[in-house]
Amino acid sequence: MVGLHEPPIPFQELRVEPFKETADVHGFDCGNKELNDFLTTEEVANYEKEMLGTTYLVYWIQGGILVAYFTIASQSLSIEYLRKVKGFSIPPEIRLKDIPGMLIGRLGVDINYKRRTIGSHILRYIAGLALGTSAATRILFLEAYPESVPFYEAFKFRIIEHQKLKHSRNRLMYYDLKNHPEKE
Repeated sequence: MVGLHEPPIPFQELRVEPFKETADVHGFDCGNKELNDFLTTEEVANYEKEMLGTTYLVYWIQGGILVAYFTIASQSLSIEYLRKVKGFSIPPEIRLKDIPGMLIGRLGVDINYKRRTIGSHILRYIAGLALGTSAATRILFLEAYPESVPFYEAFKFRIIEHQKLKHSRNRLMYYDLKNHPEKE
């Protein structure tokens, strides 16, 4: 297995392109059946067709190898989930029901390329997309599998604790783009 003792792959050696069904897609394995199935069934095409999410493939330029993919969508998160989160605030004179954001619906890195900084590169890339859009985007958010929580916490995503989420297997997490170092 590649990855455990291999050097990081620099972002400049990665190419991000819109989803298209290829043989690479069918050989992709991130170790999570649900994430693999999304990419290799018509579900990804249906998301695209219905404009529910946009999926991108991430290739390592050396050899044109599919090493990861991610799906994003413009979506808002109810302010109710963030009211009691320490460190997140909106001035009291601003009244909102929802915080504009970008949902990371899926993110998978091929098992042969984990621990080579690809996931971190993708999160920075997504933050750049969110900050570069003409639509207001305050947060990135996602529902993380329990085993992925430490990875997202390392990128400064925070878990949202809320009564409505207490029975959920996955953890709702957010990243405040207002605090992003590349924010202008």
